[in-house]
Amino acid sequence: MTHHEIPSRLTVSPQSLKRLGRMADAAASMQERTRTATAPAPGSSLAADRVEGLDVDGTVWYLMCVAAEHLDFALDSIKATGCMYPSAYTTVARTALIGASNALWVLTGSSRAERRIRALRVRANDVNDQIKAARELPILDDAQGETHAEYMSRLEKARANLERVGTSLGSTTPISSMGVNQTQVVKFVADRYDDDE
Repeated sequence: MTHHEIPSRLTVSPQSLKRLGRMADAAASMQERTRTATAPAPGSSLAADRVEGLDVDGTVWYLMCVAAEHLDFALDSIKATGCMYPSAYTTVARTALIGASNALWVLTGSSRAERRIRALRVRANDVNDQIKAARELPILDDAQGETHAEYMSRLEKARANLERVGTSLGSTTPISSMGVNQTQVVKFVADRYDDDE
């Protein structure tokens, strides 16, 4: 194998499977906890972060659901097959890392205003990515064209709603230009938390 080749499959040692099994148990527990959204405690800071059109706690919960689901899937797959498929698991693990990092990043804003803007940026990033992807879809027939137009209309409405929220929060950045630098967010979280937390 040359240094340019990536192995498509690696056998996992029994010791690694045991360690992954413990991680999988923790991931499954997190997955179970995210199955049902729990409202923040009345009067809590997180409950007070809500603003019309922007559910900060709901955004964080969704991010944690995505993280838990992807991590649980990757670990279950490794346990079930006894093999590592590096490229496939890296893709899935990246989504888990991004979801969890974004959730922590939103929650660790030092003020209510900062947490709201961070949640807005996460939501804007998602809508903008969906719009970009949808614009690039090929339309093969009239029925697809109608479905695509309806979908684009829903996305544009979602972006317009976020624009109103941004204005109410005092943001001067257009939602279409707003986003999240995932590398910076992951670095922020990695720098903030050590392995024991």
